[in-house]
Amino acid sequence: MATLELRRHADARAFLARAESWLLEADVERALALQGARQARVDEWRYEKPTYWATFEEDGRIVGCAFRTPPHHVGVTRLPPEAIPLLLESLKETYTVMSGISGAEPTASALAAVSFANRWRVTSRQWLWSIAAVEPLDAAPAGALRLATDADAAVVWEWGAALARDTGVPLDGRFCTGLLRAQQLYFWDDGAPRCMAGVQVRTQRSAALGVLYTPPDWRGKGYGTATVAAWSHETLERGTRCLFFTDAANATATRICRKLGYELVQEAVDIEFR
Repeated sequence: MATLELRRHADARAFLARAESWLLEADVERALALQGARQARVDEWRYEKPTYWATFEEDGRIVGCAFRTPPHHVGVTRLPPEAIPLLLESLKETYTVMSGISGAEPTASALAAVSFANRWRVTSRQWLWSIAAVEPLDAAPAGALRLATDADAAVVWEWGAALARDTGVPLDGRFCTGLLRAQQLYFWDDGAPRCMAGVQVRTQRSAALGVLYTPPDWRGKGYGTATVAAWSHETLERGTRCLFFTDAANATATRICRKLGYELVQEAVDIEFR
C-alpha cells in the first residue's frame, strides 16, 4: 500500500516548482491554489507570516495540496480522507487562529468538522460543470451572441450592480467592467442586449463561465439558455475545455446546465470559522 506523505514547502516559489505541473492538469478545478501561489510568488511579502504551502504525495506522486496566505482562509484541493488528520496536525502546529477554509468538497467540510466542531458555517457553495458537446435547443430566441464592446460600458456597470444585488455575490459592475476590458464578456443581442455572460477563468486550455445575468423584463424567454449554449459551442469549436461555475442555490443556472448537457465535476465551499 502506498504511504501518504505531507511535504511542506518554504514558499510559493518552491511550492510551484514542485506542484505547478500537477495543478495545470486540472487548471480550473485547482485554480484557487494555482492562482494564489502564482500571485504569492511575486509578492509573498504582502501576507502575514507564516504562509503555508504543502503537497500530499504517494510514492512521489502528488495527490492533493493545501495552502494559506494569511489572513485569508486555508485553501484545499480534493484530498484523500487519510490526508485530513495529517493536514490538521500540521496546521495546528503552524497557526493558533485561522479564519476559515476554502476549496473542494468533501475535503473542506471534513477538515472543518474535525478541527472546529460546531464553530463553523458554510458561507457559499459553488458548483463547477463541464461539457463535451452541447445538446441542441428545441427553439432559440431571436438574436445572437456577441462580444461586449466599450459602447456597452454603461449597461455592463448597471447589470453588474443588479447581479450583485440579486445574488449577494460580489460580481458587480466593477468586476464585470474588468471582464469587458479583458474581452471576456458577452451579450445575447436581440436588437439590444438581453442577457450578459462573463468568463470568470480563462487559461491556455480551459474557459469557465462564471457570470450570467438576464434583467427581470427579459427572463423566461430563453435568453440565458441560448447565451450559454452559443458560448459553449464557440468555446468547444476552438478546442478549449468548456466549464461553468454556478452558485449551488441558483436553480435557473442548474436547469440550464442540465438542459444543455453539462455534467457536475466539482463542488467547492467557503467556510467561515466563528
